[in-house]
Amino acid sequence: MNPEKRVIREVRTYTQAQEYLSHIKYVYDPKQETSFRVINRTKKGARVQAAIAVQALLSDNPQYKVTQMSLRRIPSTTNLSHRVALIQDPKTKKYGSLGMNKEDCLQLDFLTIDEVFNQLNSNFSNIFGGY
Repeated sequence: MNPEKRVIREVRTYTQAQEYLSHIKYVYDPKQETSFRVINRTKKGARVQAAIAVQALLSDNPQYKVTQMSLRRIPSTTNLSHRVALIQDPKTKKYGSLGMNKEDCLQLDFLTIDEVFNQLNSNFSNIFGGY
C-alpha cells in the first residue's frame, strides 16, 4: 500500500487530522504542487496544502463533510487570502475548521458557516472581509 493510502486509512478523526497537520512545516512556495502525495512526502506546504491534506485525510470517513474555505483579506484589492478546511459533522450539523495555525483549528461546535468565519476573523484581529 502506498504511503498516502496508508495515512488516509489511519487518520479517521478531526483530532488525528489536526495532529497530522502539526507535523507539516509551513513553507510558502507558489510552485509547489498541491497534491496530497507531495504534501505527505515532503511534510511541508502552506495553507492551501493544509486544506487539501485535511480533505484527503478525512475523505474516507462519512462522519465528516470537508470543503475548503477561503477568507478574503481587507482591503479586497489585495490578492492575499487565507485558506482552511471547513468541516461539518453530518450527524450534529455543526461546523469547525482545521488549518496550518492553531488559530485555524476550531472544534465542531458552530451552528453555521458564518459563525466559523466570525470566530476565525476574530482570531486574526478582524483582517478578513468575507469568505
